[in-house]
Amino acid sequence: MSSHVIKKDRLSIDVLPEMHKKIKVFAAYQGKSIREYVLESIKDRIKRDAQSKNIPNEATIQTFEDTDNGKNIIEAKSIDDLFNQLGI
Repeated sequence: MSSHVIKKDRLSIDVLPEMHKKIKVFAAYQGKSIREYVLESIKDRIKRDAQSKNIPNEATIQTFEDTDNGKNIIEAKSIDDLFNQLGI
């Protein structure tokens, strides 16, 4: 049996009691925990924002992270060499 540990970061926010009650009601109405409801809401909002604006998709974000960490970098001696390595 292999165990995969997924690193997670904690996010804490302060909300007014009225907002907390609304979130709790909407989550319960959908049969979800507050955590599930909030995470799903955030994912939906990010997806909606990304579709309506020029916001990088997951592949682009991953590429930024990889290059920031020195991964998957192609070095070329000329533009022709670069195009050749990229297959274009």
